[in-house]
Amino acid sequence: MLLAMSTFVFLISCNSNVVYKGSFPIESQHLTYTDSVEFAFEIEDTTSTYDLVLGITYDEVEFPYENLYTTINTYFPNGTIINDLVSFDFRTDSAIENTICKSGKCTIPIYLQTGIGFNQVGNYRISFIQNSRDSILRGLHNFEFEVVRAK
Repeated sequence: MLLAMSTFVFLISCNSNVVYKGSFPIESQHLTYTDSVEFAFEIEDTTSTYDLVLGITYDEVEFPYENLYTTINTYFPNGTIINDLVSFDFRTDSAIENTICKSGKCTIPIYLQTGIGFNQVGNYRISFIQNSRDSILRGLHNFEFEVVRAK
């Protein structure tokens, strides 16, 4: 089942450096190999540098994994697609230090890339597809994705 593309978008938030902020709730609270978490955003300024930040909210009991293997597909305005297999580590010292837990739900911030430049103006899309050992990952509540102008 393909999860619908996130439509909860804030183009400008309280922080004027936030170019895009999207949220993708996982209503079933699990991801399978066929699920896709997707975000679409527009880049208008190719002279600035940006940080790409992913936040994953999970249940600290139902999601017992140390990491989450994910295929990241990045779609560029000119049609180029880049695929990366990435492991998001949940139990490293820095991950534990930066994870915020409240009422059994934890949110881990993951800096996908920092200080990067975009060489094309236009619409980008990024998708996350779980690629872990287990075909069904339970206890996932939400993915948030931000594009922030680097300081």
